[in-house]
Amino acid sequence: MIITLIIMLTSICLLAAASLASFKRLKQLKVELTNQQKQTELAMNEIKSLLSADILFGKSLAELNQQIISIDNKIEHIDNQRHNDGGYQHALKILEMGGDKSEIMESCHLSNAEAELLINLHAYRSATKVYTNDTSRCNF
Repeated sequence: MIITLIIMLTSICLLAAASLASFKRLKQLKVELTNQQKQTELAMNEIKSLLSADILFGKSLAELNQQIISIDNKIEHIDNQRHNDGGYQHALKILEMGGDKSEIMESCHLSNAEAELLINLHAYRSATKVYTNDTSRCNF
């Protein structure tokens, strides 16, 4: 019976030691879980910050894109104006050859007002004969 009692006491001691080890491991796992939760919370806050920054960056990028489109349109407009400068000389030559308003508007891409102005200029030149064959003095 003493042997049985010794075996039981030994089993109880071993069980207590195993429980103590399990309790220590459980406590260690609890600390690790708390640390993991803190790291997860920090990571979530960083993700929120990155998403906010990404949205701000996207808005800035869209604004820059609109500015680039606007600048591109302005450059195209200026380029078209530059190309139209030679159109006045061409329109005057068409008028000298007997062309009419619709012809110079179409071939030189002129507005109605521009065509009227050039027709009036041509009529004035023809009436006064100041610039008979030398149109180079007029800077159109």
